Amino acid sequence: MKADASRPPTLHRSRVQRARLLVVTFDERRAVERLLHEARQHHPEIVSIVSAADDRELSGIVEAGATVVFAENLAAGLTLSDQVLLFSGLSQERAASIVSEVRVELNPER
Repeated sequence: MKADASRPPTLHRSRVQRARLLVVTFDERRAVERLLHEARQHHPEIVSIVSAADDRELSGIVEAGATVVFAENLAAGLTLSDQVLLFSGLSQERAASIVSEVRVELNPER
């Protein structure tokens, strides 16, 4: 049997109102938005981390209440950049510093 996490009965059974953190790893935008909306109704202070396949339609997920959205394409690109820098001869510390600077530039509110 497949459960729909965005349905209130499923959230109630999962005890979302007692959770400290909600992590969403499926990539069906409308269902994610419903899930976040429902979770916020039961637990307005809950921290939610959402993994999204890409960063093209994140505004709806953020508006629905995501605390953090982890865009997989951005994360993969930053990891690739880190590896390129390492294999180009930079130290781990310098490569990490450059990737951190880029991450801040791409996401200045953090």
